[in-house]
Amino acid sequence: MKKVSIVIPVFNEEKTVADILTAVEQVSLPDFEREVIVVDDGSTDSTAKIIQQWQDRFKILSHPVNRGKGAALRTGFAHATGNYILVQDADREYDPHDYPILLKPIINGSAHVVFGSRRLDPTKNKYVYRRYLWGGIALNKIVNWFTGVGINDIFSGSKVFPRTALTSLDLHSNGFEIETELTVKLSRLGYTIIEVPISYQARTIQEGKKIRPLDAFKIFFVALKSRWSFVNTIVRHKLLIGVLTIGFCTAFGYALFFHVRPLVDAKAYNSIAWSIVQDTGYTETTNPIPNAAIGRLGPGYEFFLAATYMVFGHRLWIVWLIQSLLHVGSAFLIYLIIRRLYTGDYAERFAVLGSAFYIFFIDLLEFPAMLLTETLYLFLVLAGLYHAIQMWEKPTLDKVLATSIILTLALLVRPPVAVFLLLSFAFLLIRHLWQYALVFALVSLVLLTPWTVRNYITYHRFIVTSAILGYDVWVGNSPDSKYIGELTASNEIDRYTGEKGLFATNERGIQEVKNLAFQHPWEFLKLQLTKTSIYFSAARPAAFWFHLSGISQVLTIIFSSSFAYILFVFGLSGLWIYVQRPDTLSRMLVLATLAAPAGIIWIVAETRYRYQFYPMMIILGVLFVAELIKNKKLFYKPLLIVASLVTVNTLFDALHNVSRVLDRIHRLF
Repeated sequence: MKKVSIVIPVFNEEKTVADILTAVEQVSLPDFEREVIVVDDGSTDSTAKIIQQWQDRFKILSHPVNRGKGAALRTGFAHATGNYILVQDADREYDPHDYPILLKPIINGSAHVVFGSRRLDPTKNKYVYRRYLWGGIALNKIVNWFTGVGINDIFSGSKVFPRTALTSLDLHSNGFEIETELTVKLSRLGYTIIEVPISYQARTIQEGKKIRPLDAFKIFFVALKSRWSFVNTIVRHKLLIGVLTIGFCTAFGYALFFHVRPLVDAKAYNSIAWSIVQDTGYTETTNPIPNAAIGRLGPGYEFFLAATYMVFGHRLWIVWLIQSLLHVGSAFLIYLIIRRLYTGDYAERFAVLGSAFYIFFIDLLEFPAMLLTETLYLFLVLAGLYHAIQMWEKPTLDKVLATSIILTLALLVRPPVAVFLLLSFAFLLIRHLWQYALVFALVSLVLLTPWTVRNYITYHRFIVTSAILGYDVWVGNSPDSKYIGELTASNEIDRYTGEKGLFATNERGIQEVKNLAFQHPWEFLKLQLTKTSIYFSAARPAAFWFHLSGISQVLTIIFSSSFAYILFVFGLSGLWIYVQRPDTLSRMLVLATLAAPAGIIWIVAETRYRYQFYPMMIILGVLFVAELIKNKKLFYKPLLIVASLVTVNTLFDALHNVSRVLDRIHRLF
């Protein structure tokens, strides 16, 4: 059985200390052995005499003179022997009966550090002085800004953390600023801090409340020191910083080495962006088809390129530089997401592993070197996922706003994220958070409206992002296509588009797929199953870009297929774990993962279009590895089953589409 050490600093609490110690002794903790340490911080009233009544059951320590709450806590910490330390104030503001709530995340293994928050459930709390309430909230925000810890109630007197962390915390504070120092250093050590709602009954100054305005300045000073501890940050996260730095150099170096010219889609995006800069409208000057620009994915990426050209001129290397930074930024978001989802042993290393896999996965590493939407899109999707996870854990207005804004911007870059966007909106509706759901929807509508109105005025059609869906869905579901599931248009589709134009093709494409689904449902179903097999196949390397040939192409094939195979095996194994978990966060993470294939397979299934799925597989794959290391017997069998399924599917895809495989091999020679 694990032991919890309850550390209680006491100074002149003769009116309350007996009640608190009695409550601490009586509260039920069936899952923990209890150790209570009381530190008398030089009390001048009868406190010392009162606490001696518990000397046979508690550890009683004392300071000859008053040194402050921080000093008393540090003394108590030094004498603790439990697996976990729980901090309890000696006044009656914090109720020991909240211990089961504080310790529940520890018991179920979802956290190692838990803070009781007075902000999460205001109905449990009573404040005497409004200045203390609003002053505390303001100071909390300032400290969060300076330190980046993102905690609702930093100054809470109820905290639980592992005793083993004390060797690295190196605490120095003597006063109330100990709360800030403890929080910041726990966060910097890599611990994810979980907050749970607790009850709080504030007391008056006459009743013994001791914190004063001077303490706010001390707290601010501790936060300020943390803000500028740049060197310490580098030392603590040297592995992550090393991976990100090497990753940026690799991505930018790849772009400079291959110097990829804009072709096909990249050529179109470049043309549209330069037209915007030259104030000639949203037009694709390199395409003879009327209104071709609105048939490209966008407009988000085109305006991103245009903004870059406006500031830096028409220089491709600047775009490669910015996209390399976005690629590294996406890897950092992978790190943050894994750190938030996994709080066990070696959390930092596992998170860096996920970050490194993202950076050096050749399928993703290629994109910063090309004028294509994927790098910006994946950065926005991962930023949206990071904020969505926080929203799923604890919905607040700022998280709802951030999730809605970022995912809507991603939608303006590539439409498949719409499933993820709707999923996040549905979460708020299911939870009956009507006001948040309204805000989420309104923000998204506000961001989409200007472009939609512009399109209606220009084309007299309701177009939210682009008019490409009908064409893509026709090409991706055409039984006459040379390569099933790929965006390789048949002669008929090319001819029709050239003769009738984009809008007519878009409308006919949707109608053709409807006819196939309703008149030949079995054929349509087989087509979707085939595309699903292609989507999850490792025999689809991203190695056939125009700039690759010879040995570079061979190496890309090897690395692309190998990484994809590893990713599918471990990522799908991680998905299997989360499917079985009943909590809301796990369910939403599963749905967010499935949103990637759900948003694209019914349209097309070629390699380039499964990139939204890759980050989810990396995250889940790393989480699975962490669990596998802890319990090989439990998770080894599911890993073998998933590996077998991925292997069989890859072989099936290669044999079923052998003509495509032979065509790819022929291109190598």
